[in-house]
Amino acid sequence: MSRSAGETHPYSGEGDARNSGEVVSELVRAVEEKEVAARLAHGVDTWIFDLDDTLYPRASGLYEQMLARVIELIQTSIGLNAAQAEELHAEYYHRYGTSMTGLSRHHGIEPQRFLEFVHQVDLVAIGNGDRLRSRLAALPGRRIVFTNGSRRHTQRVLHHLELTELFSAICDIEACEFVGKPSRVAYDTLLRHHDIEPSRSMMFDDRAVNLQVASELGLKTVLVNPISWSGNESYVDAVTDDLALFLGAATHGGRCETEIRQPVNL
Repeated sequence: MSRSAGETHPYSGEGDARNSGEVVSELVRAVEEKEVAARLAHGVDTWIFDLDDTLYPRASGLYEQMLARVIELIQTSIGLNAAQAEELHAEYYHRYGTSMTGLSRHHGIEPQRFLEFVHQVDLVAIGNGDRLRSRLAALPGRRIVFTNGSRRHTQRVLHHLELTELFSAICDIEACEFVGKPSRVAYDTLLRHHDIEPSRSMMFDDRAVNLQVASELGLKTVLVNPISWSGNESYVDAVTDDLALFLGAATHGGRCETEIRQPVNL
């Protein structure tokens, strides 16, 4: 699918113009075209979701709450001012996928201490999971949360959204021995611990870089609510700013006709 000069992708983000003559994957298009989402979802029986800014709207501001906690921790632990702390966080975030790794490796801040401090946030802003709940329930097979957050934070968010019973497992950064996405080690842990067949799996994440290894391993990939997206990432199969809409299209708006079993290993 080619686009003319200046034309924007329907989910590229406001003002993010595409280059002239750019070719975008056939599957990367507006999810209102239900056949696209349904085609991508065909044969999928394992649905893997990132947590933060994926299962709830980015506009909730929870990321900003956690970022402020990270900056505070860096300032008090290392003795930097706010600007220096922000710069160090950004450096480690881009290098390791989470600043926790850099702070642990280079400054001796224990991962558990980092997680407990950063996740002391107010969840009221993320709202509820009412709109997402029926779409998740309609998905055939199992649903797993794969996150760089802690298990406790994940359980707390799912409970707040009233989505706990819809997920069969959590693969958190603690289960991955504090090695998070986008490290290949984290994905290997996910596949091994949860007996996942990549060809029958789909992964949703708000960061394109976290989908690259997933795609290389054979999973289908969907970018959700991205802050930025160039449109050139061949490892992104679809992009949407509305997860509930995408899931509804993937199942043709169908409803779950089987009993939702109680979660295991949550």
